[in-house]
Amino acid sequence: MIRKQSSIVRQLILIWGMFSLSSVLLVAQDQNGVGERLSPAERLALQEMQPRLGLYGGLGLNLHAGSFFGIPEAPACCLNDSTAFGGDLGFGFGGGFLFELPLSSKWFMEFRAGYSSISAELKTQANIGPVLVGESDTASGISEYLLDAGLSEIVGSATIGWRPISAPVTFRLGPQVGFFLSKSFTQQEELTEPSSGAFIMPDGSVSRIRNQASGDIANTTLQVNALLGIDYELPMNADQTLLLVPELTYSFPFAPVRSDLDWYVHQIRAGVALKYSFPLPKPTPPIPPSETPAEPPPPPSLPVIAANVKAVGVTRAGVEEEILQITVEEFINTQTHAMLNYIFFEENSSTIPTRYVQYGGDASGKFNYDMLRDQGTLAVYHQILNIIGSRMKADPSAKITLTGTNSNEGVEEGNRALSKGRAESVKSYLTERWGIESGRIDVKDRNLPSLPSNPDSTDGDQENRRVEIVSNRESLLEPVTTDDTLRTVDPPTIRAKTNYTADAGIENWSLQIRQGPQLLKEYSGEGNVPEKLDWNIEEDPSNIPRRQQPLMMVLSLRDGEGQTESAVTQLPVEQITIQRKRQDTLGDIIYDRFNLITFEFNSAKLSPPSRKIAKEIRERIKPESTVKIVGYSDRLGEEEHNLKLSTERAQNTAKELRVPVENAVGGGENTELYNNDLPEGRFYSRTVGIVIETPVN
Repeated sequence: MIRKQSSIVRQLILIWGMFSLSSVLLVAQDQNGVGERLSPAERLALQEMQPRLGLYGGLGLNLHAGSFFGIPEAPACCLNDSTAFGGDLGFGFGGGFLFELPLSSKWFMEFRAGYSSISAELKTQANIGPVLVGESDTASGISEYLLDAGLSEIVGSATIGWRPISAPVTFRLGPQVGFFLSKSFTQQEELTEPSSGAFIMPDGSVSRIRNQASGDIANTTLQVNALLGIDYELPMNADQTLLLVPELTYSFPFAPVRSDLDWYVHQIRAGVALKYSFPLPKPTPPIPPSETPAEPPPPPSLPVIAANVKAVGVTRAGVEEEILQITVEEFINTQTHAMLNYIFFEENSSTIPTRYVQYGGDASGKFNYDMLRDQGTLAVYHQILNIIGSRMKADPSAKITLTGTNSNEGVEEGNRALSKGRAESVKSYLTERWGIESGRIDVKDRNLPSLPSNPDSTDGDQENRRVEIVSNRESLLEPVTTDDTLRTVDPPTIRAKTNYTADAGIENWSLQIRQGPQLLKEYSGEGNVPEKLDWNIEEDPSNIPRRQQPLMMVLSLRDGEGQTESAVTQLPVEQITIQRKRQDTLGDIIYDRFNLITFEFNSAKLSPPSRKIAKEIRERIKPESTVKIVGYSDRLGEEEHNLKLSTERAQNTAKELRVPVENAVGGGENTELYNNDLPEGRFYSRTVGIVIETPVN
């Protein structure tokens, strides 16, 4: 056996030497073929065609398939009603040398020689009949048969590799041949039931194990397999001469382990190869000319391009100031959103618009109130179908009436069937997706709503195409309250002040503000760069810096000649988190925000439900609280009238809250809270925003 193993090792060394020699010859042949002036892309393309030497290794599974009843030379095994050996798994490993020869950019030849472990423990059981227990009792006996096969082999393979796509993914197929290096076995029978039983051995002793045998497996065959694999190349240096290659292979056997047994070993291996690609030779230096050429004329001077950018802060009063740092502070924030009990539809349509969140299947398993945290008012409103469905599911006594309406203009004039279809669409979603009983939902229809918006305007027509929802339970349409984190920024606005020189003019430009790899804000354009670019961070809450890491402001320019230039400025960031304030016992503020008091079109009067909500807000106000009230209106009507209307809404709310009217101001239509192109955006703009700031220690 030792002499045979030595012979195999000598053969492996000989194969490795042949691979190395052929690689050196191939490299030598290329010495005069590489151009003296190659671009980086051309060098990499040629490098990919260089021969490669390497090592491989991996772990895997050995599936011992087939059907046989043990080693024939061993004592009797697997008697009576036992099942045959086969179908067991073992863990193996392997490794060795490889040589790869690229044939083209898509085809490769690879040769391997190495070691592979294909061992496994094979088990089966059988009922061996009555077994004596004690002095006179018997019980049904069950034996477990174990075959521990210690198999390893020297393997060699030759595969063709195919790379069908531009990514370095290669599929491989080819033959693999294996010579057994070790082929030992241990076989035995063990009594597993009854637990108190035992075999009586020939010498009179008792044991739970019998028919033990071990040795080498006879009649083994040359292992011939089909090898399939896939791998992915990862360059480990810039020249791509050193490659790390994760790989996965499967080996399908054509020859059994032993010629007289139905016993085959399938192998699945996951591993990695390390390949060294012979580097391209250095280019031959050019032969100096026999005569010194005349000096070339000096190149024409390039047009000047230079850039500079400076960042300053802008206060809420609009005053510029130097930035020492950007301070982001977190506060506990309770946000209360009014529930607008209307669902709006497109012209001449009874299909619920896609901006309303609708789930397929069982909606109750997909919606939860945590989804509403850190969401804007319109995002919460667009969940109205699921909020109502959830609340009706929780309160079986709740009922609703759905009244479909239309604009009573153009194709919708007098079309009450369309109004009813809109209400039926809402009902269908609640019954089919939320499982609400049909009898709990009443459907009505009419032309214009009972309190219509201005029917003489396009916006008014949009608002009148709706389904109105009323309920016998006030809780069904009560506001949605969420607790989240409010972040304020000082200064609230960053102003980028640009300065540049471009003799050839500016073709395009961009200004990026980043924190680490994250892009927070970007401006871009063509032609001249604006002297000032303002980023109001507080109005862009999703992009407020979240890390204690400087902001990088980068101005990039490209001129008419294709030249580029950039300028960078850095802004420190200080994060004052809620956790930090608690650890350092810093003073804090709790914010309660309400966008509740929704008003009808062109009205400043608080409705009875609004007065009820105002009473609940009043109970949240403490003596040390500061209350700010701002009234708003939509874009319908004259600007002066809307400012007066928003002021009256704010003052009426202040009186209801019993706070000084000096705390109330009107924002008119100039402060657009929500998208006024949407009917719900205009309804939510007819509101009063209330902020209660309560200091805490």
